[in-house]
Amino acid sequence: MLKETTKQKGMLFSKKTIYEPELLVGAKAIKQENKEKLTITYNNTDFQADTLSIIYMTSVVAIANTNYAQAINAGSTTAYDDVYKSTIKWKCVDNVIRDITVEDIINICHLAMGSIANIIGV
Repeated sequence: MLKETTKQKGMLFSKKTIYEPELLVGAKAIKQENKEKLTITYNNTDFQADTLSIIYMTSVVAIANTNYAQAINAGSTTAYDDVYKSTIKWKCVDNVIRDITVEDIINICHLAMGSIANIIGV
């Protein structure tokens, strides 16, 4: 929600537009809180699945998809394994950084989106 404020300093007036987040109440607040505290267990490891974590996951997947397309266009016969089976460092709920594959990120993101759909009732 945008709100305009006016301040006076001496003879000068300044007008500013500021953003104030919407106050969540009731069921909407509970759903939002559940979404932001969401964790996913995958291969006996807990991963954060809040909105920001899902954005990070989808960014990794987007980059992997681009790399895969480039490898296929270049004639690679091992593109899938080279891209999706490669490992990256990922920080888990317990703050331990682990090596996981891009394929794991895709699966975790898929599970996270399914859990969010359940929370919001889709």
